[in-house]
Amino acid sequence: MLGECAVPLTLVLPLPAALVVLGGAALFHIMTAIDMGLNGFVWAFGSTYPAILFCWYGLHGLRP
Repeated sequence: MLGECAVPLTLVLPLPAALVVLGGAALFHIMTAIDMGLNGFVWAFGSTYPAILFCWYGLHGLRP
């Protein structure tokens, strides 16, 4: 639960660290989907990662 709650912190981390956190979250979701046999699980959660990166760029005053 701590890992899932820490994902919003990616918005304040430097980009390389944010990518590592998002990569870990993606791996967690993929492994959970495989373990539980949920086909739509990865796509539903994975679709938020581009939005998080878009917000990261906006908060840091950069353009994607």
